[in-house]
Amino acid sequence: MSRRNAFFLLVLFAAYVAFLCYVELSRPSGRERLPVSLVLPAATACCWLVRYCRWAYLLKVLGFHQPFWKGLVIYILGFAYTATPGKAGELVRVAYLRRFDRRTSKVYSAFIAERFCDFVVMTALGGVLFLGSPLSLLAVGAFFVILSSALALTGMSRRFSRLLAAPFRLLGLNSLVRFVFRVRSGIRSLVRLLTVRTLAVMLLSGLFGWTIYSLGVVYYLHFIGFELPFYAAFSAYPAAMVSGAVSMIPGGLGGTEAVFCLVLESFSKGGPVIEAAFMVRCLTMWFSVAAGLLCQGIVFVQDLRAGHAAASLNAEKK
Repeated sequence: MSRRNAFFLLVLFAAYVAFLCYVELSRPSGRERLPVSLVLPAATACCWLVRYCRWAYLLKVLGFHQPFWKGLVIYILGFAYTATPGKAGELVRVAYLRRFDRRTSKVYSAFIAERFCDFVVMTALGGVLFLGSPLSLLAVGAFFVILSSALALTGMSRRFSRLLAAPFRLLGLNSLVRFVFRVRSGIRSLVRLLTVRTLAVMLLSGLFGWTIYSLGVVYYLHFIGFELPFYAAFSAYPAAMVSGAVSMIPGGLGGTEAVFCLVLESFSKGGPVIEAAFMVRCLTMWFSVAAGLLCQGIVFVQDLRAGHAAASLNAEKK
């Protein structure tokens, strides 16, 4: 990354923080609400930490070695690409983790296990809202079965992997072609994670992290004046995120907000629905994107210093 791009990322992060502060401080109610608004970023950060500990545990089980704190920065860095197609954030993480260990198929195994676990946990947390709608449960179940089957076929059949990669090859997206075959290699390495202990750690840590996340949303909605049952407030955002994932749109943009607004309209007795959806997304997903951009800048500065140190050392040897 060039210095110009790194400077642009830092400016973008500063502009994002300034915009949120302006939105909150431009009205008297916003000034009162600003301390409460910090609950959501704090809950999001706690969720990151829990999920990263799970990620580090999975890599350790697979025999992949990384420094804990540098790995945390790289993990958060991936969130900068949440709203981009093709899981670009995972590709960037792999590129940086390759510095510590060349066996990247293990990273793909951890990535598949993590995402699959998150989907199961979020479906369970958000499924409370769908109990009265068999059609919605059927749609989520069908997506779950299709995803499981696609992953299984990708891992077992090289021919299916080639078929899956064919559209990307025709479009000249060679990085995504390589991604498909690396995912296949990662799936074939998942056997080591299919133990009772590992599955329990993945599911329980995911449940703990996303519960903190959802409780932050519950507290924020209650403070800004929404009167709705606890189970609806708790399950609203997980259900919206699952719907965004089913839509296959990068970051669930549009779909997540629409479902979140629909849930609030259906269960609440009044409140600023659109404003709530906007602020929750800003203080969770877009906060994650901004933090990822900041970590990208941190990694760039570290690389720059390492490059200067190496150049100075080479000059001294000469």
